[in-house]
Amino acid sequence: ASECELYYNWQLMEKAGINNRDTLTLAFVHELAHELLYEVRFLLFENELWIQELAADMIVGAFSAIGDDVATGKYKYVLKQLPASMTHPDGKLRADIVEYGREYITQLQKQGEVGDIQEVLKGLPAFVYAHYQELQESWSKVQLNDDEEDAPTETPPKDYEALHDTNLLKQYYLKHKEGKEDDI
Repeated sequence: ASECELYYNWQLMEKAGINNRDTLTLAFVHELAHELLYEVRFLLFENELWIQELAADMIVGAFSAIGDDVATGKYKYVLKQLPASMTHPDGKLRADIVEYGREYITQLQKQGEVGDIQEVLKGLPAFVYAHYQELQESWSKVQLNDDEEDAPTETPPKDYEALHDTNLLKQYYLKHKEGKEDDI
């Protein structure tokens, strides 16, 4: 944390629903988890960005259960409102992994195996594989929507004859058109 800086727009966060101390704390934990996991590659799904998001949210869940028992309800509520995108999986799935992270760390604590974030993230593959079909279907929809947005739109043919007589494109068109008519 001493090697990074986090900036945020309070009004934008409040508009999104991050409007209390616990939710803000968890949002910061999520962003700090990204800093920690920046160079980690999980290779669990074709979109690594989605897995990075899930890992950060799993850490949020684990953090929320350790120590002060930070409330996650509002954080999960905010997540559930977010649609899937090229960089983020569906918000419902993200909220589910927050809860999974809480349950996973609690189970580790009962077994006396809580060590560090690496121990927590050992549970990530099980979550991903249990939700793999859901991830795949959501990713396919996102890709389809992205392809539709990127698809070239058909432009109607230009009516060069409707252009002003001094327009060079119209003059070129008419000259070319006359040459084609002579060939016929």
